[in-house]
Amino acid sequence: MKLHLGCGKKNIPGWTNIDVFSEHADIKIDIKNLSDHFDNNSIDEVYACHVFEHFGRHEYSNIFKSIFGLLKPGGVFRISVPDFHACATYYCETLDIDSIYGALYGGQINEFDYHKWCFTYDSLKNNLEELGFKDIKRYDWKTTEHAHQFDWASDYLPRTDASGNMLCDDEWHKGTLVSLNVVAKK
Repeated sequence: MKLHLGCGKKNIPGWTNIDVFSEHADIKIDIKNLSDHFDNNSIDEVYACHVFEHFGRHEYSNIFKSIFGLLKPGGVFRISVPDFHACATYYCETLDIDSIYGALYGGQINEFDYHKWCFTYDSLKNNLEELGFKDIKRYDWKTTEHAHQFDWASDYLPRTDASGNMLCDDEWHKGTLVSLNVVAKK
């Protein structure tokens, strides 16, 4: 069994797509309560793209702990969050604060679309190691079975050219990846 947490409108075929709000979800539950719905050592893989920045520092860690328990031995946890280091570097190089607001603070279109926490590779790796995860490394979103989804794991800056026109994928992907994509194993 594979769980796609915080799926929004992007369902991955063959996965159990979970979201607390989306009508597109297979299961509508709060991911803080995953262990109420799934047995320990029963999940092969968990994918969460730009979900955990919406939780506070103690909330997300408790969810990570729950995911660790749910995964089978050798199970995979694939996570994607805004990369604070990449955003800060992008800002220092461009002085374009407007482009990084979304990654840092969320879209702020409703009460749930705010970011409460930020991550760097080292901070995320340390959090995962403390919970017992191993083989922690960055992954290339283009090599996943769900790469065709074009979710926030493939978030690059800039998104527009000097005239404000959206860049085509070939040009956009030459920019700075501002998503921190990490995979870990139980």
